Amino acid sequence: MLQKRLIPCLSLLNDSFVKTVNFKNPKYIGDPINTIKIFNEKFVDEIIIIDIGASKLNLKPNFKLLSEIASECFIPLGYGGGIKTLDDASKIINIGFEKVCLQSGIVNNLKLINQISKKFGSQSCQISIDIKKDLFGRYHIYNYLNNSYYKNLKIENFLSELINCGAGEIIINVVNNDGKQNGMDLDLIKRLSKLFSIPIIFVGGVGKLDHVKSAYDAGALAVGGGSFFILYGDHRAVLVSYPNEEDFKN
Repeated sequence: MLQKRLIPCLSLLNDSFVKTVNFKNPKYIGDPINTIKIFNEKFVDEIIIIDIGASKLNLKPNFKLLSEIASECFIPLGYGGGIKTLDDASKIINIGFEKVCLQSGIVNNLKLINQISKKFGSQSCQISIDIKKDLFGRYHIYNYLNNSYYKNLKIENFLSELINCGAGEIIINVVNNDGKQNGMDLDLIKRLSKLFSIPIIFVGGVGKLDHVKSAYDAGALAVGGGSFFILYGDHRAVLVSYPNEEDFKN
């Protein structure tokens, strides 16, 4: 059985780590190098870094910064943001990242998944999908670039297509829960977790360990979070943390 994972998912904007709520109002969290150094000491399973400005502003990945991060990090790393070509992905892997993460724009370039998985193996190719409920509570794949829904895509069918193209792992970001820290979308976890053979990382809503445990109980093998690892207390002060095995036993 696959080991359950708990993964910090860190948002990068203008070369700094930030945290959003419902994908809005990014708050400065800290310098990437210093933050990574702290996580190095926490026995973290892995780290996923997403440059939320690169795709939005049609920018290339900041390869210089990514190289500096990789050189400081002793934890498996994934990166997403601004990856448009196999050459982009190759540079990131060669820098020292274990995984590249393609985001919602991959809808229009599915062949890139196949190219990456053929060259580096499917385990190196993550796909990050944003999912948001509409006013009627229906789930849709969400395009944060223009604040719209891909209403022509059925979630299960699209995930199957991604896997057939060579995706080795899928990240499900629930926009409605982003940054809220009030619990994960257990209904969606139950709906998707047992349908596919590849790992799915569920992200959005973790505020305490009980939320992680509930997600595991609902079928999740991997849970990602942002605020949970970097913000503390009612005033959301910055404090980098990561639970240990003893915390899960309490």
